[in-house]
Amino acid sequence: MYRRAPEPSRAASGCYGWPPLTGSTPRPWYAPRSRPPRRVSGCLTSPPPPLAPGKAITLAAGDLAPGRTHLGMVVLVGAGFRSQHLVLVGHGVAAAVVTMPAHMTRGTWVLGVEDLSRIRAAGKRHLLTGSGYADLAVFRVR
Repeated sequence: MYRRAPEPSRAASGCYGWPPLTGSTPRPWYAPRSRPPRRVSGCLTSPPPPLAPGKAITLAAGDLAPGRTHLGMVVLVGAGFRSQHLVLVGHGVAAAVVTMPAHMTRGTWVLGVEDLSRIRAAGKRHLLTGSGYADLAVFRVR
């Protein structure tokens, strides 16, 4: 049984005052009832867009799961490309320096940190409980 997921937050279309992507409208998607709730926030990048191949970008995510030091994952996703790397999350904050790939195709690229440390399997059916956190920056490569 599926239910409609909540509308995406402002972070899904722009990051801290950057304009949202033009021509992209969020489409509703559906999640099984056993999936835990999730929270999506914006992140800080320096230097700001535009992205360029081989350019180094500093990423800071500050709205992740609070508490003891644990692992999070920096993810870079683009047209036909996915890269991920583990980072430490302390007091809800993670930071990394990410070098963009040498060849970047045109389209939408997402750079962010996901923190799934609060998700657990519970009960006989191993249903997922807890919360997932993600801080994202969405860019367009032309």
